[in-house]
Amino acid sequence: MADAGYSGRKFLSLVRWQYSAYPVVNLNPTHTKLLADYGVQNTLEGKTLFKQRQAVERSFSRLKGQRSLNHITVRRLRKVTAHCYLSLIAMQARAFAVRCG
Repeated sequence: MADAGYSGRKFLSLVRWQYSAYPVVNLNPTHTKLLADYGVQNTLEGKTLFKQRQAVERSFSRLKGQRSLNHITVRRLRKVTAHCYLSLIAMQARAFAVRCG
């Protein structure tokens, strides 16, 4: 799922070839022929799916701003992975606590 800035040939080829998936891209009016070549269509299903992107962007924003994922101070993949997982667990625990009261 991407915005109109990612409606280029290189990105669409990567998604189709590497992931065997159909890209969901908000249509850029100047790239309509290119998008039609790669099977991206401005359908109702695509529009509905693209609206869910806002929730994902809000989650990323919270992780970066509130959970220190914007400036990670640890090194090595294992430590960075642990830091990310702990941040996700903390975010989910907070959401669960708010819902359960």
